[in-house]
Amino acid sequence: MPSRHDPEGRRKQAKDAGHATYETGVPCKNGHESPRYTLTTTCVECKKDTFVRAYTKDKDAWLSRTAKWRDLNREAVNLYAKEYREKFPEKVREAVKKSAEKRRPYKAMYERARHAKKLAASICLSGRDIQDIKDIYAKAASLSKEYGIKMHVDHIVPLNGKTVCGLHVPWNLQILAQEENCSKRACLTEAAYRPTTRGIMYGKSALPWNRGKHEHRMEN
Repeated sequence: MPSRHDPEGRRKQAKDAGHATYETGVPCKNGHESPRYTLTTTCVECKKDTFVRAYTKDKDAWLSRTAKWRDLNREAVNLYAKEYREKFPEKVREAVKKSAEKRRPYKAMYERARHAKKLAASICLSGRDIQDIKDIYAKAASLSKEYGIKMHVDHIVPLNGKTVCGLHVPWNLQILAQEENCSKRACLTEAAYRPTTRGIMYGKSALPWNRGKHEHRMEN
């Protein structure tokens, strides 16, 4: 039924058509000229603001409430997810593809961390150290895509070297081209004697000005 916020009855039309939101052309009480949800008539931007405030104020509490609500409404959540997959298969496939692409740089990171743990080459790291490791693996993936050359994250001091063993920590990691990393094997190089920083370390093969050399070798 038309109302002062929806004089043309767009909500009913959108609801009948199965749309999640509808346009009113009328600003909400907070001045947002955005769509509203057909189920509650809540402004989309207002909903986002509420979420951001709650999430920022206490992330753990918000996640706990969300998990609890999902547990109490598991059947409804699963039914909605099933209907959404059937109704929008293309969107679901695209979302899965994006999610896999986002996780790709970290697949090797998790595998390396498990391997290091088996070798007793891991220690308890701070949140900042873990983020540094993530940044290094993400940068290696970015360089691989940019250069068209497979980049590896290498342990400067090998985890299972013949004479010395290193740790799986951010200051023992550097980015190398696949070719150089494979030839290095579990050996020490001059990189082991360079001073380390909290930044991302690059082997010679990963530096921009050496890009052409590796492309030439790959072509030949």
